[in-house]
Amino acid sequence: MGPGGMNPQTPNGSSSFRINRKNMLFTNKSEDYPSILEKESKLFKCIKVIADLTIGIGYLQKIDIFIPSIFGGLYSARPQVRKWASDIITYFYHKTNSGPIINQHIHKYVNENVHLAFIKELYSAPNKRGLLDANSQRIVNNTHKVQKYEAWIWCFLRLLQGRGKLGSKVGAYDEFKYSGTITDSYLIEYGLSTLLLIQTLLANAGELAERTKLRRMFKTAGLMEVFDSLKPLDNC
Repeated sequence: MGPGGMNPQTPNGSSSFRINRKNMLFTNKSEDYPSILEKESKLFKCIKVIADLTIGIGYLQKIDIFIPSIFGGLYSARPQVRKWASDIITYFYHKTNSGPIINQHIHKYVNENVHLAFIKELYSAPNKRGLLDANSQRIVNNTHKVQKYEAWIWCFLRLLQGRGKLGSKVGAYDEFKYSGTITDSYLIEYGLSTLLLIQTLLANAGELAERTKLRRMFKTAGLMEVFDSLKPLDNC
């Protein structure tokens, strides 16, 4: 069974979806998507515990693939993984000397990522074609040209727009039918973690001109839509 008691099937009930190539660290090209999500959740939970320890921070800093791997979690179909990824990046920014590395990394291209590859293949099915808007198609079809901050903000907005009604899977975008229940209270926590990371990146981008440039890039990627999408949650 997959997340939330679901069978590891595509939302239309067809046979199990499997990643046809390696799109992310820690994955096997023969694994189906629900098993990848389960593995990823366990991995991030462990990393979160390790990162909270002083000795753990020092150890994680020595791992070359650590920052790229954590950034991959920002695109996960599981909101909990996204929140952990946001919190870990923010924590590392303030507690270590990794700020410059993180600043550089947000501008790198996404390239291969299992979550965006899943969305691309999911909506390539004959009965799903045309369901992605132009910007979404640009993101999932051109990951070798899309920078990580763009995909991150797009993923955040897509979750708020496509999570389903009243925390259920009714009306949810197909990829979020693998996510389990997504409540308003949890979205508020995830939103706060995302805003804190955005604020951290903008405040530490360098001189005024660099901060202004990054703010403009974030706005182009959908920053104002992020603020607007969170407003309905104010009264929750």
